[in-house]
Amino acid sequence: VCKENGTTLPSAALFIIRFHSFYPMHKAGAYTHLMNEEDRKNLEWLKKFKQYDNFPHVREQS
Repeated sequence: VCKENGTTLPSAALFIIRFHSFYPMHKAGAYTHLMNEEDRKNLEWLKKFKQYDNFPHVREQS
């Protein structure tokens, strides 16, 4: 949606928007074998962003 509407956000910001809640990737390191170099760089930005994330996380109950 952002790209199709002419966003000026950089690729790292779009990556963060897209994968922010995809915890297996940025917490457990899953799917890294499918990443290209740009994805790896953007993942580092996502990890930095998560340090300042104020989104209330709900813990899973076992």
